[in-house]
Amino acid sequence: MALARILRSSALMGGASVATLVAGFVRSKVIAWVAGPAGVGLMGICTGFSGNVSTFAGWGLGTSGVRVIAGAEESARPGKIAAVRALGRLLAWLGAALTLLLFWPVGWLTFASTDYMLDLLIGGLAAPLVIATAMWTAILQAHGRLKQLAFTQVATAVGALAVGLPLIAGLGLHGIAPSLLVAAAIPAFFTWRQARALVPPSTIPAERAEVALLVRLGGALMLVGLLSQVAAYAVRLLLIREQGLAAAGNYQAALSIAGSLPGFVFAAMGTDFFPARRGGAERSRGQEPRREADPSRLAARLALAGLVAGDGPGVHPPPL
Repeated sequence: MALARILRSSALMGGASVATLVAGFVRSKVIAWVAGPAGVGLMGICTGFSGNVSTFAGWGLGTSGVRVIAGAEESARPGKIAAVRALGRLLAWLGAALTLLLFWPVGWLTFASTDYMLDLLIGGLAAPLVIATAMWTAILQAHGRLKQLAFTQVATAVGALAVGLPLIAGLGLHGIAPSLLVAAAIPAFFTWRQARALVPPSTIPAERAEVALLVRLGGALMLVGLLSQVAAYAVRLLLIREQGLAAAGNYQAALSIAGSLPGFVFAAMGTDFFPARRGGAERSRGQEPRREADPSRLAARLALAGLVAGDGPGVHPPPL
């Protein structure tokens, strides 16, 4: 994998990730200002619920789809794309059904009341949109369309603030869930438009063998992601039961800050991994093996720079 390509894709996606991080921090700050720590806690619960549903129902399609499409020969790609689309539509409907089925028992288990049931339902409806976004993003990412993906991230960050902040300011605590739904709908729309323009719908049927391959590859990815999501939600649930929604808000704020640097590095370094590997393999056929840049080493250096910058004298208070 060429070093120049890694740095170019990392700079592009890293810049878009910065916009997403800034938008997320601004939204959290506004929620804390309008609704206090309890508002941040409710945002974490709604995000966690939709994340659990989308992780399980999404079945790792966002990663397995990229791997299958990017690793296929050009003549075989239409069949792979048809399989990704067919499975993605099925999983999106599954996500919607699970949201409608689970929001009431999960809400009662979490809050022991019906106070936030509607908020949990509205926030949970982001799950099928997240799954649809993963499907369309996999098609774009497998074709190396990083500029479109970066544009989508920036448009999502700006649009979510432009539409979501008035909802939060006007509705207060009950405007949080609609703002999260809007933030999920914007990337779903943009990635659908871009993927449709890149690969128009065709009459090629999805073969069962291709769909089965995606299911096998995505199972392990889903399990790993689901375990981490469920663990984080269990912590929020315990905090709400023992200390209230405000304590869950403090936990959500700390978790967001702690995960910002790893999320930035993974987004910057991992988006172009499979397409770049595919391109490198095609170029190296019939040539002598050559030493290629290791993305993991570059990612470690990028993360180390962030950790050093975050450990400066301005971060920690002076000793008493």
